[in-house]
Amino acid sequence: MTQAIVDLEGASKSSATLAATWMGRFYPGIEVELGQQSVTIRSAYHGAQQLGRMWRAALLNEQLLESSANPRHSILEALLK
Repeated sequence: MTQAIVDLEGASKSSATLAATWMGRFYPGIEVELGQQSVTIRSAYHGAQQLGRMWRAALLNEQLLESSANPRHSILEALLK
């Protein structure tokens, strides 16, 4: 079984939790364990690099949904840049 450990890199807990849940349900044969600072993904079918890419896609999807659900968040983020 291949394992990938990915740093959460400041992702919100809610986005990371939803991404982990989504991955576990959407991809058969993948186990996702969410820690405080990292996520561990295991699979017998995918390599470590592929698991990392899958995680980043799932997390980005949740972050985009989170930011689009709150337009004020996007405006504030743009003003702070």
